[in-house]
Amino acid sequence: MRDAERVDLAGHTGTPDSADARRGLFKRVSLSLEPCHPAGMTNRIQTARERAARALCRLEGNPEDRMFEGRPMWESYLPQVDAVLEAALGPGALAAIRAEPE
Repeated sequence: MRDAERVDLAGHTGTPDSADARRGLFKRVSLSLEPCHPAGMTNRIQTARERAARALCRLEGNPEDRMFEGRPMWESYLPQVDAVLEAALGPGALAAIRAEPE
């Protein structure tokens, strides 16, 4: 994807000078498979799967770190994250992502 290209949530692309982009229908996106540090936690790295699961948890209005069935709530969203990653990236890529150290 070119740097100036934009993608909407349905995966449609456009350029910043297109009418749709000017109306805000396209947003710049990037998928980083590199782990990052959560806010305020520099000693622990979040994987792409964890970041995605936390985002789904927040999207549904649930507290990410509240304990649910003995585990943090965000972990209950990992099956949905895996399904999306497998559909988007393929089973080989999903296996590589799941093999990332936790």
